[in-house]
Amino acid sequence: MVRANGGKYTDQWIRGGYASIGFDMDAPEVPELETPEEFEDAYRRQHPEETSEDRTRTNARQVYRFAVEIGPGDYIVTPEVTSDTLRYGVVADQPVYYDAASEGEDKHHIRRRIDWNSDGLQRSILSVPFQRSLTGWLTVFSLRKHAHAFFTKIGKPELAPTPAQPPGAMTDPYDVALARLMEFKPQEFEEFCGALLSAMGFEQVRVTKLSGDGGVDVIGVLHASTLAQVRLFVQVKRYQPQNRIHKAAVEDVRRGIPFGGQGAFITTSDFTKSAVEAASAPEFPHIGLVNGSQLVDLLLEHWEDIPDEFRNRLNLKPGLVPA
Repeated sequence: MVRANGGKYTDQWIRGGYASIGFDMDAPEVPELETPEEFEDAYRRQHPEETSEDRTRTNARQVYRFAVEIGPGDYIVTPEVTSDTLRYGVVADQPVYYDAASEGEDKHHIRRRIDWNSDGLQRSILSVPFQRSLTGWLTVFSLRKHAHAFFTKIGKPELAPTPAQPPGAMTDPYDVALARLMEFKPQEFEEFCGALLSAMGFEQVRVTKLSGDGGVDVIGVLHASTLAQVRLFVQVKRYQPQNRIHKAAVEDVRRGIPFGGQGAFITTSDFTKSAVEAASAPEFPHIGLVNGSQLVDLLLEHWEDIPDEFRNRLNLKPGLVPA
């Protein structure tokens, strides 16, 4: 991950075929530096007024990571500021360079050439742990542990192959958990989703009696201390993996949300590309999407707070191991 000031410079990066970094390292000699200590020394020379060694080390090592640790052929990811889209590209086989004549809003002079992909990647299709990892506070950090998921989503799984499972390896816990959830009757599954919202911190959760594709199945309210209140209207679908949720179903959910509310769609299957795009269309209220694997992520994360009736019904141990 290399952030473009929260996405502010992403469009300029893509148009210019580069990525940049600041941290007050406005030094033409940066391309010649090689070690973390050299970057720290350069930062100190530029900022004799800086008294915090922690800030010096953190800032200098962020630039070091961008300039040295990221290598040709590596993929970088950066967010767009006004959408749910991540942009990604490949680092060119060229060293870091110093551009003293930068134009536009981006005044950062330390840059790398990037071959940006024309397509973006919707954040909402990523696993819950992957999405959380994108919110780290650093500007430059590794997403290596999510490499397989990333390359699979962009259609290049061969770049991060899944290690072969040894003989006798346990069944995939995601498959097991989803199979157990598919055993629920539709009403039971709605009740389970309501219990999951409660486990996640939502209050006033209730399962509605509405019917039809546009109906709201679960309603909950999330209080962020005294700062904000989110009223969430959720539709849930217990579908087989091959029965994907289409764009029309997502649009139906949006039409069922009252003014001031927010919407979500939870399913045991997955969403088509057009459904994902419809959920994050910038001219409409955003619809949160949770597919089958993301649902298992949430179940795993909040297992201890799920009511016993559902844990017993699933017949799984902590870690979603079959009992």
